[in-house]
Amino acid sequence: MWRKIAVSSTIQNVISTHAPLWCCPRQSDQAADDMIEPAARETARPYGIFHILEHNLQCGAYVHVNRIFLPIKTAYFLYFAALVSISPYLPVYMTYLGLTATQVGIISTMDPLSNLIICTLLGMVADRYALHKMFLILGVVIPALVYSAMYFVPHVEQIPWTPIIENTTNQHITNHVLVTPMNTPHGVIPTTEIHTTPNPKINLVITFWVILMLSIIGPSFSRPFFTVMDSSTQKLVQEHGGEFGRQRLWGAIAWGIWSPVAGLAIDSFQPTTILSNKYTPIFIMQATFALLCIIPVLMIKLPAHERPQSMSRQIFSLFSQPLFLMFVITTFVCGATLGIISTYLFIFLQDDLNSPHYLMGLTLTLTCMAEVPVMFYAKKIIALLGYANAMNLVLFTWGLRCFLYSTLQSAFWVLPVELLHGITFGLYNPAYTSFINWISPDGMQTSVQALCNGIWIGLGFGSGMLCGGFVYDTYGGRNLFRAAAVMCIGTFIFMVMAQCALRRRTDTPADAQHLA
Repeated sequence: MWRKIAVSSTIQNVISTHAPLWCCPRQSDQAADDMIEPAARETARPYGIFHILEHNLQCGAYVHVNRIFLPIKTAYFLYFAALVSISPYLPVYMTYLGLTATQVGIISTMDPLSNLIICTLLGMVADRYALHKMFLILGVVIPALVYSAMYFVPHVEQIPWTPIIENTTNQHITNHVLVTPMNTPHGVIPTTEIHTTPNPKINLVITFWVILMLSIIGPSFSRPFFTVMDSSTQKLVQEHGGEFGRQRLWGAIAWGIWSPVAGLAIDSFQPTTILSNKYTPIFIMQATFALLCIIPVLMIKLPAHERPQSMSRQIFSLFSQPLFLMFVITTFVCGATLGIISTYLFIFLQDDLNSPHYLMGLTLTLTCMAEVPVMFYAKKIIALLGYANAMNLVLFTWGLRCFLYSTLQSAFWVLPVELLHGITFGLYNPAYTSFINWISPDGMQTSVQALCNGIWIGLGFGSGMLCGGFVYDTYGGRNLFRAAAVMCIGTFIFMVMAQCALRRRTDTPADAQHLA
């Protein structure tokens, strides 16, 4: 036994610390075997599943930690855990407060439309003055405070009613203010009663404007968080090796784990006199994860940044490139479709199919289960297809997904449809960020990322929500998803034709590679 331990110790000292995650390097194993006496070689080699596990543990195969990317993985996990705890349920929460579907659409639209300008400006400021770390911290703290403030917005029926004063000559007691009539030489002074009567229009306006302002402030700082995180992670991957998708997938894992927990928490929570809001658990979850996220964000070591020159001229030059213009069109359509689904799918499931909240959370879990393997192999998939074909596949899958939504007859059939999210987002996001990193001028990755995020999450997402609210109120949820399917398939056909025409005219090897 002592001999086996000594031999294993020798192997551990010889084998490189850069062993892969699943096994030790073969060259290191051979070097270790050469140092072992022939008689002890058979004893040293692992046999059986438990000996193999012991051997790999001693080699550091299962405990190798990349300290550069560990804070990034943790920050993605905690930030998305905070986000999924509340953001998918905000449209339903707004209707719970008494807002209409049209008002929900307006609020959800003003958020991304304002970020179209704010997010782009903040991204350029971060590149120009090297303020990336500050925007990461603000992107965690300010949205946490804003979402917590939403918890204290009262329901429309709970806002104090507007006092109305009436005069009467008869004395009668009410549960409000009463002034008894008095006899005077000039006659009887009539009674003045001050009582409250409901004024739902004014109350609805108050709730609407409060939610609108909070919905603009919070995401205005959460969007730059994603912009800086994605662009910085791409730079670190280039400097230290690795793949962007394998860092970003930890956000998808958090989304999949905590989304059903949030839905179950809403369904199982029993409101009390003190905590009368049925959505109390998700606000607690969001605040907790946001506080924890500050720790890894402070530990992230951002890459060195070279301040760019003539930023506006270089950004305008991007729009003269056909590849970038096609990318912008695809980004807009994908953002509009995402806005429709993110805002109105849960409302459609609740109103038309009587879906429970836990099923809504489970749909998010399945979307993330589909995302993780696609993100893990995203680099290989993109290298095989090319950016253009990868984006075309995303467009076609968005159209198929929306069409399947329009055919649902039971809420539970939404679960297999959500698996298509592995393509519509799991493939789209790595291809999107990688293409931006490839086409951006030096030192302007964050600025271009912010611009494209403004088109995707701002202009596209907002247009989908605004138009979606009108179509949903006028024609219903099924027709809304049918219209979205037509938009995606039509764009897919147009992009294929445009890329075929451009491919014949392209002589640049780099452009031809990304059109392949």
